[in-house]
Amino acid sequence: MKKSLVSILILLSVFIIVACSQDSPHEHTFSTDWSSDTEYHWHNTTCGHDEKSDYSQHSWNEGVITTPSSCTESGIKSFTCIVCGRIKTESIPETGHAYSGVITTAAGCETTGVITYTCSNCGDAYTESVPATGHAYTEVITTEAKCNTAGEGTYTCSNCGDVYTAAIPATGHAYSGVITTAAGCETTGVITYTCSNCGDVYTESVPATGHAYTEVITTEANCNTAGVATHTCANCGDVYTTSISATNKHTWENNGSYDFCSVCGLTKTPYIGPSGGYVFYDKGEYSDGWRFLEAAPVDLRVVNGVPTIDSSQSGYSDGTASIYFGFYRTTNSGNNLYVNGTTSFDSSCCTEFKVGKGEANTQLLVAAMGAEAYLSSTGSEKIENYAARLCDILTYTVDDVTYDDWFLPSIDELAKMNDTIRILGGFFDKQYWSSTESSGVAAYRLRFDSYGTEYLSNRYSTGRIRPIRAF
Repeated sequence: MKKSLVSILILLSVFIIVACSQDSPHEHTFSTDWSSDTEYHWHNTTCGHDEKSDYSQHSWNEGVITTPSSCTESGIKSFTCIVCGRIKTESIPETGHAYSGVITTAAGCETTGVITYTCSNCGDAYTESVPATGHAYTEVITTEAKCNTAGEGTYTCSNCGDVYTAAIPATGHAYSGVITTAAGCETTGVITYTCSNCGDVYTESVPATGHAYTEVITTEANCNTAGVATHTCANCGDVYTTSISATNKHTWENNGSYDFCSVCGLTKTPYIGPSGGYVFYDKGEYSDGWRFLEAAPVDLRVVNGVPTIDSSQSGYSDGTASIYFGFYRTTNSGNNLYVNGTTSFDSSCCTEFKVGKGEANTQLLVAAMGAEAYLSSTGSEKIENYAARLCDILTYTVDDVTYDDWFLPSIDELAKMNDTIRILGGFFDKQYWSSTESSGVAAYRLRFDSYGTEYLSNRYSTGRIRPIRAF
C-alpha cells in the first residue's frame, strides 16, 4: 500500500513537471518570505520558476538614531522598510564642540590674563591669553611751565595706581612790539618787544625810511642848455638839486638856404657818407679813430635770415620791422642782468647814454649775450636775431667796398639823428632801439618825430633799427 502511494506521488510529480515544461496552464506559488536588494523587495516562487511577486521599491521609515554622534565622531542612523523589514544605515556628522569662555585670570595694566573655553557637550577645555589692558593715566600739573623754565606733570593710572612724573616744556615768550623811537629818513628807530607772560623786554632797530623827495623844475632845459630840478624831502625837508640834460629838441627855421635852430643857432648840414647814408654828427676833430657818425641809408631788415640794408634785395620790405632787444642771463632761471653780469649798473663796464658810446655798447651786448639772447625775462627760449647782434654782423657793399663796422646807436646818438636828419626822410614815425640798457629787463627806445621822445621799453618788445658807423 505504501509503495503504491509513493508510486502515485512520483507519477503525479512527473506529470506536473512535464505539464509546466509544456506550457500547460499553471498557477505559480510564491513564498511568504521577502527577498530584497538595496533598492527593491519581492516574493520568489516556490514552484521553481523565475518569477517575482510584489516587486517594488523599499518604503523607508523616518529612521532611528542607533549610534549618536559626538563632538569629534560621527554617529549612525538606521532606516527600516515598512514593507519587507530590510534595514539600511547612514552616517551622522560629528556635532563639533560647543565651547563657552570664562575669564579665569583677569588681565592687568602690564600683565596678560587667561580665558578658559569648555565644551558643554564633552567637557574638552583649552585656554587663551588675554592682552594686558595698558595703563589709563590721568594728568595733574604739579608745577606750571613758564617762558624759560619747564613745568612738571604727575600721571596716575586709574586701574593700578601706578604713578610717574614728566617735564612740561617751557611755553616760550609771547612778545608784542611797540615803536618807541620812530625811524627818520636817515636815522634808525627802535621797536620794543615785551613778553605778556613774564615781562621780559628786548629791542630791535627799525631801518631808516629813506627820503621821500618831490621834484620841482626850477630852470627849464632847452635844446642846448641844461636845466635844474630841485628835490625836496616831504618827511624831513632835505633839499638837493640835479641837472636836467639839454633836450636837443631844436626849433628849426629855414633862411632860404638851410635849416637852423632859432634857439641855439645850430645849422643842419648833413651830407652823404661813404656807405650811402647821412652823416649826422661831426665832433670837430679826429680822435679815438673817428670823427663822423653816419646812419645807414635805410632801416635794417632780416631777409632770408640775413640782416641787410640793401633795399633792392628781393624780400626787403618797408613793413613793420619787429626786432627784439633780448635778455642776458647766465642760466634759464637766473636773474636778468646788465652786460657786466650783475643786477647793478656800473658806468665803467655797462652800456652808456652818450654820443660816441654806441659802438662800445654794441660790443658789450654781443659779448654778454653771445650768438643767442633770451627772448623773454623768463623761460629758456632764445633768438639769434636780436638788435645788437644784427648790427654787429651786418655787412653792406658800396662801390666794391664792404662796410662791416656797423653798430646799434646809443640813446644820445639816436637823439642826434632825430635832430639832424629825420626831416630828410627815410625814418618812420616809430620807436627805434638804442644800445643803452636801463636794467636787466628794459632798454631805451626813441620815437622819430618832432619831439624825439625817449621810452623805457621791456626788452621783449619789438622796435626798428637804424644801424650807424663811425669814421
